[in-house]
Amino acid sequence: IIEPAAEALENQAWVNAMATGAFVVQYAAMPTFQAALDWKKGVPALSEARIVAVYRPRQNLAYFVVVAGPFPSRALATESGNARGKPGGAWVRTMRSLRGQFNSEPVAAGPLQESRQ
Repeated sequence: IIEPAAEALENQAWVNAMATGAFVVQYAAMPTFQAALDWKKGVPALSEARIVAVYRPRQNLAYFVVVAGPFPSRALATESGNARGKPGGAWVRTMRSLRGQFNSEPVAAGPLQESRQ
């Protein structure tokens, strides 16, 4: 079993400290912490982004998402995600959605938990 990098787990605490109504922008999802770190290093506009360990439902192996935030509204998150120098294909996520992926147990997602930009 490969354990998530300590930094990725620490960033879960960063997410947990955010207000429930906050949003983040997700830019990438990678199978390893190192792949996420290498990808992030290639995008200077995301120097402040964080890499967070998450799990797919019924999977025991973590994967790693590159996220920026928090933002108090979906509109501000969307605006930031579309800013110059940031990669296309980013999507806005709610805190509930992201926190729901912090363990490998099945999680029931409510409607409109995530939206692609």
